[in-house]
Amino acid sequence: MKEPDLEEDWRRIKEMFTTSTCKEVLGKVKQERKQWMSEGTWKLFEERRELKARIESAKTRRQKLTSTCLYHTKNREVKRSCWRDKRARMDSIAREAEEAAEKKGMKKVYDTTRLLN
Repeated sequence: MKEPDLEEDWRRIKEMFTTSTCKEVLGKVKQERKQWMSEGTWKLFEERRELKARIESAKTRRQKLTSTCLYHTKNREVKRSCWRDKRARMDSIAREAEEAAEKKGMKKVYDTTRLLN
């Protein structure tokens, strides 16, 4: 009589509940792209994601340390780029509100100021 392999049974149960069932019922979470983010920022996000994967797959401490340093610098770049993009978007909305106020278009002023909040 063959002994039950607990590891194999656990792997099959885990696969059944976590992977297949979750994907089937919940589906994959779609990332919502923000309107104010530029394509350059999205490329930086992808590069940062690749660096994170490199950290997780590092086999030695040295590889992990160098990958972590690269990740932190890329993370700072991403944050700066997001900040610049958001700031540019807010400035353009404010400019639109000012132009509408000069033309006495109060509905446009109201709509654009609501976007800023």
